[in-house]
Amino acid sequence: IDITGQASICTDDCYDLLLDNFIGQAPFVLEYQVVAQSNGAVLETQSVAGLQNGDFITICPSEAAVVEVLSLSDANTPSCESLTSTSFIIDFIPLPTATLSAPDGSNAVSICEGEVLELNLTLTGTGPWEVAHDFAGQASPLIVNASPFTWDLGAISSSFDVNLPSVFDQSSACTNALNEVVSVTMNPLPTAGISSDQTICAGVAASIIFNLDPAGAAPYDVEWTDGTNITVSNGISDGFEVNPVFSADGQVCLLSISDNANPTCSSTLNECVDITVNDL
Repeated sequence: IDITGQASICTDDCYDLLLDNFIGQAPFVLEYQVVAQSNGAVLETQSVAGLQNGDFITICPSEAAVVEVLSLSDANTPSCESLTSTSFIIDFIPLPTATLSAPDGSNAVSICEGEVLELNLTLTGTGPWEVAHDFAGQASPLIVNASPFTWDLGAISSSFDVNLPSVFDQSSACTNALNEVVSVTMNPLPTAGISSDQTICAGVAASIIFNLDPAGAAPYDVEWTDGTNITVSNGISDGFEVNPVFSADGQVCLLSISDNANPTCSSTLNECVDITVNDL
């Protein structure tokens, strides 16, 4: 028998070696060994009986290896045995890998509600790759043509985990199981309101209460205006009071609010109260 040849398989996969050129009387008994390419160590020795042309033997090496035929005997009486040095080379194709990370390289990211989330994918292999994922906002698998890759997940409205269970390299046809997870925490945008309309006497200070989100990430920075000046009140909490003085009818308006979350989240506001001024 002559099994000279060479094949490449995915790392940790198996190869079905076709036996189609026996010479002699079937069935045959084949003894072979699998030898590591790296150091010549014998990985396994097998003796398989009952073989005929067209049969396969399945080789599952633990590393790149060479299949060496040690002996072959047939069903003649007496049985004829031959020694042979024919061999078959099995090379390993490295399995593709995929690493998922937040923009800072970690496996966790915080983001403000409504902001666009981008995650980093780094892959090994030849590509293109098919990256399986469980992100509900996009179809799986994700097709990636080049590495590194910036994955745009769009505007975020909730907290969730992104899991990558596997990656497939279209060039090598090899698949690798993964356990890549990035945790996404969405910080809600801060909210704010303002106390009700007021009637005051000319030259008297109004009492304006800011109703800031009590469940948010205080303290807050709030930008507000009395129609003349724009003021930023820093490090304040719910119930903060301002006392602008009016000599004529006007308004007090909240313009924006920023919280103390990481990252800081901000909202643009248009919350106003009317101030009616009575002459003295």
